Amino acid sequence: MGVRKDNPRAGSPSKSKGPAERAPGRGRSGRPVSKKTSRARTRSKDEEHPEGLQPRHEIRRLRAEIKRSLAERTAQIEAANKELRTEIRNRQKAERALKRSEEKYRTLVENLNVGVYRTTPGPKGRFVEANRALIRMCGYESREEFLKIHVADLYHDPSGRKRFSDRLRTLGAVINEELKLKRKDGTSFWGSSTAIAVYDEHARIKFFDGIIEDIRERKQAEEALRQLHREIANLSTMEQRRLGRDLHDNLGQQLTGMALLTKSLQQKLKVESPAEAAKASKLLSLVNEAQGQVRALMKGLLPVGLDAAGLMSALEELAVRSTEIFRIPCQFQCRAPVSIEDNNIATQLFHIAQEAISNAARHGNPRKIIVVLNAKDGAGLTLQVRDDGKGLPSENQRPAGMGLRIMRYRAEVIGADLAIESRRGRGATVTCILPRDGLDERGEN
Repeated sequence: MGVRKDNPRAGSPSKSKGPAERAPGRGRSGRPVSKKTSRARTRSKDEEHPEGLQPRHEIRRLRAEIKRSLAERTAQIEAANKELRTEIRNRQKAERALKRSEEKYRTLVENLNVGVYRTTPGPKGRFVEANRALIRMCGYESREEFLKIHVADLYHDPSGRKRFSDRLRTLGAVINEELKLKRKDGTSFWGSSTAIAVYDEHARIKFFDGIIEDIRERKQAEEALRQLHREIANLSTMEQRRLGRDLHDNLGQQLTGMALLTKSLQQKLKVESPAEAAKASKLLSLVNEAQGQVRALMKGLLPVGLDAAGLMSALEELAVRSTEIFRIPCQFQCRAPVSIEDNNIATQLFHIAQEAISNAARHGNPRKIIVVLNAKDGAGLTLQVRDDGKGLPSENQRPAGMGLRIMRYRAEVIGADLAIESRRGRGATVTCILPRDGLDERGEN
């Protein structure tokens, strides 16, 4: 019996395609169906099956809502993108402007003739920024080398950095603070610094920003002016001494001779002519009065003796005389002997004390005045006049009287510092401090 072979042409019996197998948009015969016919058939089916109509409406509504939401969201995104692009352009523009401004500022700072700096705070602070002028001023070769040093390394006295830092912490700003600084090679120079404290968001000091101006020429000019004042004061003192000696040697001696002759004449006339003797007595009285005036004038011209201890004797006598003149107890205190070889210094100190006593007695209404002279090894000399009166007006209300200006001038002439402190109702204190080097330059035992 032979094997039956399938005829590929004959194939298996064909099966009719169901609705699921027909191509979309075609009818049972496979022919294309128009959209109008399709909608009609769908409508016919919906009418035959009304339960399927509601879901289709819901689907169309949801589709429309999604499309509307999508359009709104797309519009919002496009608007946000547009705003973001505008903000980016503005920020880029601002950054470019800031960069140009920073470049201009850096160029300006770098070309200034004064030193500009930023340091970290504290006594051991370091430089964060410095311009070329400051680096050259301090004798360094490069910015990198300069930024490696501590700020205190620039101070002639390293403790000066702590004092400067403390003042900035307390006040928040320091204006025209004169600092004695030193260069890399150790030579000294004077600088005037103005600085502010820069705070962070927690109100803590982050940096010290400031400028330093080299004031060597100004200091030299000031020193030359002080030297000129000293020379003028010395010439004035020498002239006063000459006048004093002339009064003593000439007019004083003549008045002494007149007094002796007048007294001799008076004694002779007592016997021969009592009436004329009375006139001679009157003449003798006038001569003695003239002698007293000459001695007072000599004392004013030469208030301090030429010996090294002359200032102590002069101040002690001044206290006694002030007590008699102003009717106010005036005491002189000097715990240890103070010797000053330079009579010009001693004379200027005497006049400062004299003016301070006069001001206190005339304006302070004190119960007592105390004059203190003190010299400590290595600390120079201190002259102080204090009273327990009503004190001086505040600095703003204080009149620029000649007395205060003359005292400051006299202190400046001898290189001393003058300070005036006053507490309302508790008196005033005038303190004159002459540094040790000022005494050494002019001579002191």
